Amino acid sequence: NPNPNPNPNPNPNPDPSTDVVVLWPARGDEPSTNLAELREGMAQGRKVVLLAVDSTWRGARRMVGKLPPHVKRLSIDESAFFWRQGDVPEQKDSILSPLRSRGDGGGEADVCTAEAVLAALHGLGLPKAAASDCLDLVGRKVELTWRYRGKDRLPEMPKE
Repeated sequence: NPNPNPNPNPNPNPDPSTDVVVLWPARGDEPSTNLAELREGMAQGRKVVLLAVDSTWRGARRMVGKLPPHVKRLSIDESAFFWRQGDVPEQKDSILSPLRSRGDGGGEADVCTAEAVLAALHGLGLPKAAASDCLDLVGRKVELTWRYRGKDRLPEMPKE
């Protein structure tokens, strides 16, 4: 049964000038990185490919487990998810909280994929206004979905 991959290196990074990372919490001895390391590499001319897995936590874990070993996990500090609220977030609920059913074992910050991606992109240099505009679109989607489900208005988000 010949190996279909002619490259003898089982962990090849196709482009050594590019960091390929998946937005996923690193655990144990998994290869990982952080926003500061990626920004430093970008300042030296490196490119970043950010993979975002959008699924339930269970489905996403399965997909991330199948990624090649050279793909590092990008863990983001919880405070980075709430960049729109400033230093002290008024609320720590995801923009999708009104639409979610619970019980899938979410992560520490329990944010949606769009919020995590925008937090990463903002942390890598995307201007706050552009990231905020994108997140406003996600909020509009939530509102329209809520109305489609026959609700008059979104419920008030609990404050911490």
